[in-house]
Amino acid sequence: MVLDRPVRTVGILLAAGASRRFGPGDKLLAPLRGRPLVHWSASALQDSACQRVAAIVSSHEVEAALPPGFVVRHVPPLQSMARSFRAAVGLAEKMSAERALICLGDMPAITAGLLGELLARRRNSACRSAGRRLPPVLLYASSYRSARESARADAGARDFIARLPAEDLLEIGEESAADVDTVSDLRFLGRGF
Repeated sequence: MVLDRPVRTVGILLAAGASRRFGPGDKLLAPLRGRPLVHWSASALQDSACQRVAAIVSSHEVEAALPPGFVVRHVPPLQSMARSFRAAVGLAEKMSAERALICLGDMPAITAGLLGELLARRRNSACRSAGRRLPPVLLYASSYRSARESARADAGARDFIARLPAEDLLEIGEESAADVDTVSDLRFLGRGF
């Protein structure tokens, strides 16, 4: 895919995690309702109003599990969340995207409708559930540098999201905010998903 044409919105999936708490195997490849876990958030991103979709991955197996049409950027395996987040922001810059919608590959209950609500916002925005600030996060180009510089260790976008004003947070239900860190999380989601 050509990357040098500017786009209004790029959706970027962070799918390069080390799955340290999940146990052996890559959690993003674990089956959930007959598909790899990463498929659910990737499909929601693809069905959103982004002009282009991309993924930051560390394995060819996760890349192969993505729906067609994703621009893929590889980062070395076993890196921090910050490394993936910085790679995503850098890719948005390279694409000259006016804004980037960044999602996590382990949040299978995020929907295209929820992402559409974020995309309707005219400023940097993220989500909040039960008082907790979390991705997905919408970043405008004017904030790419500060977002990239705020990413540290395994926090990814956490520090950037923590500085957003309360009115720039989209309230979402706990079900939508669920992420998979452990095999128990996957089993729990599989029952109600």
